[in-house]
Amino acid sequence: MPPSPAPRASLLQPASRIFDLDSLVGIADALAAVAEGDELILYTSDWNGIGWAVNLVQQLAAHSLERRALLLADKQRTCVRALATWPWLWCGWSRGIPGFERYASAGTAVTELWTLWSAKWLILARLVEQRVNVLMTDADMLVLASPYALLRSAPLDRYALVVPPEGARVNVGWLYARGANASGGGLVSLLWDVVRRLRIFLQQVTLRDAQGAPSVAGLWDQVQAAAP
Repeated sequence: MPPSPAPRASLLQPASRIFDLDSLVGIADALAAVAEGDELILYTSDWNGIGWAVNLVQQLAAHSLERRALLLADKQRTCVRALATWPWLWCGWSRGIPGFERYASAGTAVTELWTLWSAKWLILARLVEQRVNVLMTDADMLVLASPYALLRSAPLDRYALVVPPEGARVNVGWLYARGANASGGGLVSLLWDVVRRLRIFLQQVTLRDAQGAPSVAGLWDQVQAAAP
């Protein structure tokens, strides 16, 4: 994959743009470096999807939003590899919520992807707890305009959490959490409850296919059944 031009030049060394988001120090360093005011954009990717992640930042740059974008990766090595080619990225990693290891028969890539999926909820809760507004998005989004004008206009400006109509599911591709206004703790409690439920689910339930083997297919809300 050829290097992409930087949306904005950076004088910082790549190592100072990588954060351990499973530590309080790493969270604090990431917020100090990446958040603009009270705003941060969080998007996720492993190495297989890094092209989409880079493309998203390029789109954000067209609206002067790339400076607040933080890539949540599955492991430190993904961040190191990414910044070796795109040194202007900001990248953090998390081990996510343990428990998907029981689905190892589905393949390492599958279990690591689901672990990263769990990590985005864990890191979102941690960030909002630090009183920052987080726009959490999948990497395969098309950004045609800055979403902030809409989010700061009535009636959306009244809500602590903004989700798309698909928000009845946990596997959402986009949401906005107003952590800067979460002094009462309601939003923080809600997000930590999502994490708590995920942990309970992973500790107590093993999804299985028709043959009785562990399978994550039941988690994937975009799988279509084969025609008879």
